[in-house]
Amino acid sequence: MSKHYALLFTSALSCAAFAQESTTRPILSQRNHPGALRQAPPGRMVKVEIPHSECLTEAGYAELLDRIALNREQYGIPTISDATRGAQPFFIWPTRPRADFTDYGYYTNNNFVDHNPLVNGNLLDWNCGTRTYDWASGNHMGTDIILWPYAWRRMAEEVMEVVAAAPGTIVDKRDGYFDLQCANNGQPTWNGMVIEHADGSTAIYMHFKNGGITTKGIGETVVEGEYLGLAGSSGSSNWPHLHFEVHDNTNAYIDPFAGPCNSFNGTTTWWQQQQNYKEPNINHISTHYTSSEFYQCGVQEITYEQSNFMPGDSLIMRCYYRDLDNNALTNLVIRDAQSNVVASWDFYSPWLFGATTWAWWYYLIDNSWTTGNYTFEATFDGETFMRPFTVGMPIGMEEIATLDFSVAPNPANESVRIAGLPSHRALLRVIDATGRVVLSEQTNGITHDLGLAELSEGVYQLQVEADGGVGTRRIIVAR
Repeated sequence: MSKHYALLFTSALSCAAFAQESTTRPILSQRNHPGALRQAPPGRMVKVEIPHSECLTEAGYAELLDRIALNREQYGIPTISDATRGAQPFFIWPTRPRADFTDYGYYTNNNFVDHNPLVNGNLLDWNCGTRTYDWASGNHMGTDIILWPYAWRRMAEEVMEVVAAAPGTIVDKRDGYFDLQCANNGQPTWNGMVIEHADGSTAIYMHFKNGGITTKGIGETVVEGEYLGLAGSSGSSNWPHLHFEVHDNTNAYIDPFAGPCNSFNGTTTWWQQQQNYKEPNINHISTHYTSSEFYQCGVQEITYEQSNFMPGDSLIMRCYYRDLDNNALTNLVIRDAQSNVVASWDFYSPWLFGATTWAWWYYLIDNSWTTGNYTFEATFDGETFMRPFTVGMPIGMEEIATLDFSVAPNPANESVRIAGLPSHRALLRVIDATGRVVLSEQTNGITHDLGLAELSEGVYQLQVEADGGVGTRRIIVAR
């Protein structure tokens, strides 16, 4: 069932699992800076919880081993002997962003391996924390790397690419399964592959997007960093992500993260460069015209993002965090076109820890806001993140940067063709005379046909955002 809601972000994830209902609260712990023209705005914070849910079961892993044995026989894949055994692999990170991705971040690590063999909430990760989960009959035994934010939209945009963490041989490959799963029942219908390394250890890559997998087949080899597939939500999953699971040459579990509570390989890391337990970041900073969220599992998110505001509009400012710790400081600033500080305030996170969280603040745009360009800035963990926006800019006036593209016919009736786009991945917005976004689409090529049948006759602004730039064209709908 789909929902419209303003303060409750409902989502769930298995193998990287979100709670059915997240926690939200007003932001109280913030301080306005002296000299700012405006007082600190009210805001809210949402923390996405992690429930227990079934992932790859012991029975599922046993079935996988049987498949690999059959594949060895069918494809002539030799078993690695002691005489031919190579050295233990050291992994690079198994995901990367699409080559033209320009945002600040695209994932969080929501779950690690559970080192406590007991179930029903007895949790222990490699660093002696509880960033993991179990269920009634099993433990989570991999690392979950989830798309964040806008997971379903970014899955469709193919933002997260899965790559070989180490060289090896493909000993199992699965594709063709439904990749918009919203069920946590342990089903084995996952797309992905298993890579065997020179020492006989294996890495399992699960939950790929259907049809996005490499053309290489079982028995062929891959090199470190080679493209394997795209993050999806196939199998036991209801959030696009990669489940990365490692076993040694005896099929015993390995946790590639070395740490004081790693009960498998202890202080021996399997990473070339091990990430810190916490990697604070703002993955995305944005401005919106409403506080509402539209979320439905398996459906691309409606983001309500907007960069042009008119008097009477709500200005919603958001930060989507990775690994936000208790009392972590974010300094928020709004600057005008001359870099003067219009508003500045501090936000301190009230929660103990959140791997996947977001916060938002709001102003009402009234006549005290002068027409012009502004920038919403967030300084967090030593880095500044920025989002430009405008107030009161008339239709047809360009923002941020000029992109060269054509629009025809213009005036238009039912559709226009936009040609010469700078990227295969561009965001299109049609804005009416009041500054409101009335149509939004993502392109898949340098030419895109935009339907206008639902729009009334009138003058609109077509805004194209790609490769860090924004360009606008005036379009006329006439019938």
